[in-house]
Amino acid sequence: MENRNSYTIVGLFVMLIGAFLGIFMWWMLTRTEANETYRSYFIHTKELPVGIKEGADVKFIGVNAGIVKKIDFIDMKNAIIEIELSIKDKLPISKDSIAKVESQGISGISFINITQGSGEIFNENEKKPIISLDKALLDKIGKKAEVISDQVSETIYKINMLLSNQNIDKINKILTNFETFSKKLNDEKLTKNIYTAIDEFIKFQKTMDNSAKKFNNFIDNLNKTQNKISARIDNGDFNIREILNPTLSDAQTTLNEFNKALIEFESALFRLEDNPYEFFFKDTGDTK
Repeated sequence: MENRNSYTIVGLFVMLIGAFLGIFMWWMLTRTEANETYRSYFIHTKELPVGIKEGADVKFIGVNAGIVKKIDFIDMKNAIIEIELSIKDKLPISKDSIAKVESQGISGISFINITQGSGEIFNENEKKPIISLDKALLDKIGKKAEVISDQVSETIYKINMLLSNQNIDKINKILTNFETFSKKLNDEKLTKNIYTAIDEFIKFQKTMDNSAKKFNNFIDNLNKTQNKISARIDNGDFNIREILNPTLSDAQTTLNEFNKALIEFESALFRLEDNPYEFFFKDTGDTK
């Protein structure tokens, strides 16, 4: 009889301890400061974030600000979940604030952290302020993978378009023409003609330079002759013929050479206009 009474007392003691621990845990999860007032914010989602349950902590920019008050369906047909948050009402939560699900260090306990945002702050009279839930990491990865997949598909399509039969034929023609042109450049006769044309052009340029120098000398001689004539006239010598004979002889020679150079230049221009290829690349041993 005494043993039964002892077991009963021990059982009651264990039940009291368990009840006390339960009440203490409930108080820890739902406790609020006496001087603080709270208001409800809501999150709508189609999937409950892992680790979030009623009583979970809610933080505002990393600091404790409230708890998850209630989780329930708001739209049964579309399976939309509503998460009610009880948060200190004086906090500046904006309409563009984001609720992110994070976990605490080693313990791994999940909580909701709300960003401050930079937009308009929720009005105190707003009946049901809704905060957007940040996309889960897998959703972000999935969307990025979808974008990358679309880009890869577009790239493959462009490659297929580039490698179409029509474009391949065009590329083959271009390569064939390039090969033909390369062979012509490697032709010894054509190379010789190119060098010959360059030499002829250099000679022609030298001829024009010499003619220009002689013409400049002719102008200088005319200026000197003019000065001599002026000086002799001032001294009373009017024998102009004696003064002009040397200059006229040099002038005749210079004008003849300059005229010859102009004729050669005009002839070269006509040949260039009639047949540019023959002008530059004709064989020096060929006869027209």
